[in-house]
Amino acid sequence: MKIALDAMGGDSAPDVEVQGALDAVEELGVEITLVGNRASIERSLGSRAKAEKLSVYHCDEVVGMDETPLKAVRNKRDSSIRVAFELAKQDKVAAVVSAGNSGATMAAGVLILGRMKGAERPAIGRKCGLSPGAPFPIRRHGPCLCKRLSRRSGPENRFAQYRGGREQGKRAG
Repeated sequence: MKIALDAMGGDSAPDVEVQGALDAVEELGVEITLVGNRASIERSLGSRAKAEKLSVYHCDEVVGMDETPLKAVRNKRDSSIRVAFELAKQDKVAAVVSAGNSGATMAAGVLILGRMKGAERPAIGRKCGLSPGAPFPIRRHGPCLCKRLSRRSGPENRFAQYRGGREQGKRAG
């Protein structure tokens, strides 16, 4: 599976994202496309710049944690999060991962890819144990996503979002 990783999205970008990508390639055998400023990403990669199953897709803009999500995604057409979703729309990657502005991640997903059939609105949640009290869109689509990503089903599959970082107004999850 090929995954687009918003390399510029996190609080310590791109160093933490690059290390996570290298770990995922080694431990999970997935292919990662690091999306963001090529020079910054290659500086973080150092001597590992030619790692197998790892590529870089350059873009010039970043959506900051303090930016209004929808406005930023609409106006920053060359932002790492928007470009990552464009790669998914073009079927160049199967999934998008970002540690950046979660509202911008949601907005980019909806604007670029649209909603899943039957979903009235997108769901974003801190943890999805899929209990009866979980929001309906998460209960319905979480297991489907896990099954598609892992190509297997079972209790070991889970769907979660970690909420942390510096976004203003974000509550601890």
